[in-house]
Amino acid sequence: MAFSWHSRGILVAALAAVAGALTPHRVPLWIVVGILLAGLATRRSLGRSVLVIVAVGALCSTLADRSWSGLEAINPTGLAGDGSVVSDPIRSGAGTTAVVRVDGRRYLATAYGGAGARLRGAQAGDSIAVSGKIRPYGGPDERRAALHIGNRLSVHAIAVKPTSNPLWRAANGLRNLIGGGAEPMGSTRQALFTGIVYGDDRGQSPVTEADFRLAGLTHLLAVSGQNVAYVLTVCRPLIQRRSLTGRWVTTLTILVLFATVTRFEPSVLRATVMAGLAVTARTVGREASAGRLLALAVIVLLVVDPLLATTVAFGLSVAASAGILWISPGVAGRVRGPEWLRESLGVTVGAQLAVAPVLVTTFGPISLVSVPANVVAGPVAGLVMAWGMTAGIVAGCGRGWLAGPIHTVSTAGLISLEATARAAAALPLPPVGIGWLVVAIAVVGARPWWRTSAGTRLAAAVVLCALAAAVVPSTSPGS
Repeated sequence: MAFSWHSRGILVAALAAVAGALTPHRVPLWIVVGILLAGLATRRSLGRSVLVIVAVGALCSTLADRSWSGLEAINPTGLAGDGSVVSDPIRSGAGTTAVVRVDGRRYLATAYGGAGARLRGAQAGDSIAVSGKIRPYGGPDERRAALHIGNRLSVHAIAVKPTSNPLWRAANGLRNLIGGGAEPMGSTRQALFTGIVYGDDRGQSPVTEADFRLAGLTHLLAVSGQNVAYVLTVCRPLIQRRSLTGRWVTTLTILVLFATVTRFEPSVLRATVMAGLAVTARTVGREASAGRLLALAVIVLLVVDPLLATTVAFGLSVAASAGILWISPGVAGRVRGPEWLRESLGVTVGAQLAVAPVLVTTFGPISLVSVPANVVAGPVAGLVMAWGMTAGIVAGCGRGWLAGPIHTVSTAGLISLEATARAAAALPLPPVGIGWLVVAIAVVGARPWWRTSAGTRLAAAVVLCALAAAVVPSTSPGS
């Protein structure tokens, strides 16, 4: 795919936003604004692009510094006040935990006994009146920081009131409707179904999680950016019946509602912002390539919340999108067979290659079985998503006698996914770690050398063998 300087500038600006978010420094806003204004006033396109890129990086860096500074530990003290539930509560041993917001700060709240039961019955967005004791953590943690949690709260008493916010009421009502309609499947498949359809992965079986992890299908256990595309496809008849402005308003409303239903998962946020930018550009008569939309979405999201850059989910989502955009077409063009197979392989291989560095460095070696497993499981998961967002609502309205027959399709799809994950996890294929990944990248990068002189080919072979000897041991068992 060819890019103009303007497009390349946006891509570099997105990289600058990521770099700035990952390297927090306090830069006075007047300096950032000054750099930006200087760039906009510059007549030369190269100078303008460079200054704007610097301003974007500096802005994300100073915003990240402010976000981190807002997570400082608080000395143990009592707390009593009103707030809201940020995340859906989960069981934690004998208690219940949830992220709550009180007086503008977020805490990881833990409650036991009657207070735990009341918290367990809450949903994200609900209002609370809570009292308890604030306790600091031992040190900073990126996983907590991504949720803007700086301290924990031991709950003594809590009262929960359903949210009055129309958006949260609609989102929670939709989740309850779809989840309730899936009850005839049984608790294990219901948890798998709700995870795939709208991201509620609470209660999923440890055995299922292990099989999906070993098969490289973990991303199917929870909602992803792909769900956004399915939702817009399902709602397309409703959207197209309206005027141009009406389509824009309806699309944005659907996107915001679905993002709320999925609790603003990073991958959904990325896809939602991309879709919102695309429909906005189309409404004002502008067309933007998918690459530019991805870059703009990264910039927008990191300006709004620079701590997103520290989350693995956000990194995987952006990497997978980039792989599908810039690697998949080349892969599909080199595969022989029917179009559906070439496209499926291209998307799967492109996404897997792009996310491999993130997966390997974060979770360790990955299995080669993930590519064929995703080719088989991907379309089935898509069917479950689409069916769950349409027929699943009807099943929720009917419950009982109607839900079972409607969810025959969902149950069949889930059984197929479980069987695929189980079979793929059992295949004795070797794992791929950082060593082999580096070697593979080096081999691909050295490909042009193999068509040159024998001396160059020999030198390349020596370099690759030395590289392999240096890094392959890092993938040995137990590494």
